[in-house]
Amino acid sequence: MQQHPGGSPPWSGSVRVEPLLFEPLDLVVRKDHRLAAKDSVGPEDLRGEAWVAVHQGFPLENAIEQIAGIGGAEARIAHRINEFFVAAAGSPPATGSR
Repeated sequence: MQQHPGGSPPWSGSVRVEPLLFEPLDLVVRKDHRLAAKDSVGPEDLRGEAWVAVHQGFPLENAIEQIAGIGGAEARIAHRINEFFVAAAGSPPATGSR
């Protein structure tokens, strides 16, 4: 079995591939962020963005690096956390005031 994110180069024609499942990932941004109004976001839209990510060694770290790579750049990690709900609870309102 192998993970193959959308946007990755296709598999070689010398192998048979049978997708087993698709695991969606959610993008969470402030309401006033430039990506908030988009219906869908691709890896290329994330180029240059600062990421709040898991600590090194956590399973999601690899997915973040792959998504950033498909978008054409390395992920710029601004902060690392253990639980995303903590970051969401602590983010200020979209107006910038607390």
